[in-house]
Amino acid sequence: MKISVSGVRGIYGGDLTLHNISKFARLFASSSIKPEGGCVLASDTRPSSRLISQFVAANLMEQGIHV
Repeated sequence: MKISVSGVRGIYGGDLTLHNISKFARLFASSSIKPEGGCVLASDTRPSSRLISQFVAANLMEQGIHV
């Protein structure tokens, strides 16, 4: 997994796990967005994108972020 200023990169199911995704989504929610604010998610066409975006959305909503 690669972590840089441009984001987190990895192979889903390999070095990028749901545990890691959850951790980064929660950190993003706690440091970047006001609880009353919202967030827009985008994805690409990779097969894992839908699952990952739904999982990130659930983690953000759990933190009170409107997605």
